[in-house]
Amino acid sequence: MNIRLQILALSLGALAALGATFAGAAVPYPTKTTPAALDLGALEQLSGASEVSVTLSLKLQKPEAAQDLFRSIYTQSSANFHQFLNPDQFKAQFAQSDAAVADVATMTPATSVGNP
Repeated sequence: MNIRLQILALSLGALAALGATFAGAAVPYPTKTTPAALDLGALEQLSGASEVSVTLSLKLQKPEAAQDLFRSIYTQSSANFHQFLNPDQFKAQFAQSDAAVADVATMTPATSVGNP
């Protein structure tokens, strides 16, 4: 996959993460299309060999600035038109701080927590 497609995929993922912010209306969670929760019982009842995967998502810092940037990237008359961010630039501008991520990681009751 070339770098432009990767950056486009990252941008689209960020747009999806912002969700209703771009639509101008809040969308409640869960929605009608959200899969039903599956109760596997108490965590203590799972065998030690069972793997449990949990994905946590933190809100973007400065979502309004992200919205403005994404609009400008796709507006032909903008100086930012097609000036995509690389992952490091996106993280620097909009991601939560490493300290905030570490705080969330310390709240998880797991023996090993890490970033993918």
